[in-house]
Amino acid sequence: MPNFDSTKPEGYQNFVSTYSMDAFTTSLLEETTVGGWVNKAYTTEITTAKLNAFLPGIQGYYGNVPVAVHFSIQKLGDFTVTEANP
Repeated sequence: MPNFDSTKPEGYQNFVSTYSMDAFTTSLLEETTVGGWVNKAYTTEITTAKLNAFLPGIQGYYGNVPVAVHFSIQKLGDFTVTEANP
């Protein structure tokens, strides 16, 4: 197992490969719909100003107003997060 820490034997240590995560996610998305609404019920309110980075021009067209966002994840692929680009 990569990165086994022998100084902490009381802790639960596990290794999950990216292949396992890919297979799990693909199976999940084939069998289940992952999605929902994101709106004011959460801790931060989403506004057109916050979405303008993802949807350029939305703030200019609608002004700075609250929005509710519906999302549906159909497929995952080519998704990367790095330390330099969180």
